[in-house]
Amino acid sequence: MNIQHERIRQLCEQLRFVSLADHYSAIAQDASTKEVSYTDFLEQALGSEVAARQVRSRSTLARLAGFPAIKTTRTPSSVCSR
Repeated sequence: MNIQHERIRQLCEQLRFVSLADHYSAIAQDASTKEVSYTDFLEQALGSEVAARQVRSRSTLARLAGFPAIKTTRTPSSVCSR
């Protein structure tokens, strides 16, 4: 990893772009291979950050909702063997 990539990673972390900091290199390599424009690269990079934030948000909200545990009528075999 070169110095510029490290600086970009640090800036992403300061801006709290956690996912972008982790996936920047792969997105940049893909954009380079496909020879996409800078605006297309930026859109893809920011889109990946938004998607990751939505996933984290849904996960956090589901955890905080306190949904009850899933209960089934099937009992574990260790309980039946007593």
